[in-house]
Amino acid sequence: MGRAERLYPFGVIALRWLSLSAGAVVFATLAVELHTPWVGALDERARAVAMGFRSDGLTDVMQVITFLGNGWSLGVVAALVAGFEFFDRHRKVALFVVTASVGAGLLNALLKLLFARPRPDVALRLAAAGGYSFPSGHSMASAAIVTTLMLVVIARRPRLRALAIVVGSALIVAIGISRVYLGVHYASDVIAGWALGASWPLWLRPLLLVTSQSRGR
Repeated sequence: MGRAERLYPFGVIALRWLSLSAGAVVFATLAVELHTPWVGALDERARAVAMGFRSDGLTDVMQVITFLGNGWSLGVVAALVAGFEFFDRHRKVALFVVTASVGAGLLNALLKLLFARPRPDVALRLAAAGGYSFPSGHSMASAAIVTTLMLVVIARRPRLRALAIVVGSALIVAIGISRVYLGVHYASDVIAGWALGASWPLWLRPLLLVTSQSRGR
């Protein structure tokens, strides 16, 4: 347990629940309002801005970023971290990483089938993409897995908290932006993926907190 949690337990708990609630509210709002004019206007505006920045060089960069954010790339990183933690006798940390990563993927697949939102017009795309659009798999996976890894780093190396948050958040945002830039997702897909993906590991965080106080259980 961190120093802030020891000194201000109720405040920390309240902040955590506020974060969880905010993510749930953002996702639920977009899910319910998905086919309303204001969401359509948001998506159209974001698409227009993204297309205005398109260039050959930037497209190459965005394709690299979007590759880093696919399920396989992030899954390999999560598996390596989970394996290291398992063999280092932090088995609950390993379980936390696996549960957060796999759970996010399964939840995203279920939601895509539930909402069955078609992707943007293929004529607008700069990358191949299949399946449904809402919520963005890249955005949700990156938010879930990177947030999970940030929580692990913060629990294991508190001094790296600021660096982990800055680098992790920048990566999550960049991956989401790349999906809109490449024309394979709407902005609302990405925002919903961010909101739900970041909230999911926070629900599982008590598993990590228990582990940070004990080793090898």
